[in-house]
Amino acid sequence: FLSHRNYQQNSRDTDKNNRLIISDFSLSLINIQTKINLLKEELKMQKRMTEQLKLQLEEYYKNLSTRLSLLELKEKKPPSDTPPSAESIEKSEPSLLSDKRSADDAVAYNNALTLTREQKFQEAIAAFNNFILKYSQSQHVPDALYWLGEIYSATGKVEQAKEVFFKIIDKYPQGDPCADAMYKYAIILAQSGDRENAVAYLHKVVEKYPLKSVAELAKRYLKLLN
Repeated sequence: FLSHRNYQQNSRDTDKNNRLIISDFSLSLINIQTKINLLKEELKMQKRMTEQLKLQLEEYYKNLSTRLSLLELKEKKPPSDTPPSAESIEKSEPSLLSDKRSADDAVAYNNALTLTREQKFQEAIAAFNNFILKYSQSQHVPDALYWLGEIYSATGKVEQAKEVFFKIIDKYPQGDPCADAMYKYAIILAQSGDRENAVAYLHKVVEKYPLKSVAELAKRYLKLLN
């Protein structure tokens, strides 16, 4: 009788241990699948970034080529017989200076992008930082900050990336890179364990930018977090 009871107890213990093993194994599978899904999302994001970078580079090089062509035409234009008045010179000087600054900042921004494309990340970081300092009023500053954040993220400088992405959200909420910056900021929060704020920012991406492709990424990441 005792032997039979011992057998039943051992059998129950074995079943319990088996259930625990199966449960642990299931949790491990879920964790692995979650990591795989996150990596897939990151790969999609990287692919989109590469395509975006290529398009931006093509557009900016095209703009630069147009500007250079216009400058060449101006240089080839025969001088007028009538000398310009003092008033017309004064009016044209600010415009010329503005055009020169615009051309200069576009060149500097493209140089930094080229370094990024060539994966010369340390040089690209220096180039973007110098650009932001020198051309603080440039229309390209939000984009420069975004790529700076991406480089920091890619090179493991997570805190710097987090700071830069938040700067875009805070100072350039209407800028083109804000949606992507907000998504990347949420990812960093999630990876650092701040799930609550990560979820809040992912919801903001979905609500503020429903028509952007990054909104779909945010929805998928929300599902993973939930």
